[in-house]
Amino acid sequence: MASTRETNTAAQQHLGELLNAGQIDRIHEVFATDVLDHDKAPDQGDGVEGTKDFFRTLTAAFPDAQLQVDQLVADEDNVVIAYRLSGTHQGDFQGVPATGKRVEARGVQVGRFEDGKIVERWGATDELGILHQLGAQISAPVDSEETVHSIAQGDQPVLTEREDRFSTDDPDVPGDSAGSGQAPLDVRAAESEHEAGAHR
Repeated sequence: MASTRETNTAAQQHLGELLNAGQIDRIHEVFATDVLDHDKAPDQGDGVEGTKDFFRTLTAAFPDAQLQVDQLVADEDNVVIAYRLSGTHQGDFQGVPATGKRVEARGVQVGRFEDGKIVERWGATDELGILHQLGAQISAPVDSEETVHSIAQGDQPVLTEREDRFSTDDPDVPGDSAGSGQAPLDVRAAESEHEAGAHR
């Protein structure tokens, strides 16, 4: 009979297979209905349905997204993975329209399991790194210390009222915010401050 650790590890591996196959509608096989995500993306709903919506949004931007686990550590209750997320930018991501660029970012996830399903999740993916690879620049008002601090600490940029502050140095990508009157904040500086930053 498999141990709890083996059962949870197998469930985590099954989740990776589902995500890589684009079978998001089946991830309830691994996530509990009322899973508590301590690091939700902005506007992400609660429970497994919110998690499904998050992955639908991600795969709309990167339809060929693949998750590769580089390291896995588990005990009887928790499974921790260090992973790489890769894909081709073919849809809007954080306000940046499709560039066709290939990206790769590192991330970490901690899942607490009960009865073979994830009931709590903590995690982060380097979304600032993804934005940098896409050629995006994050801008903030020069007098907005709070905004600069937030980005430097790795918080996911909020795009409700600031969407026009994202620009790209790629001349073929529309939506450049040049002339917006906002001073650019170099994404690379934020990355060096907190390399594996943004939510998710």
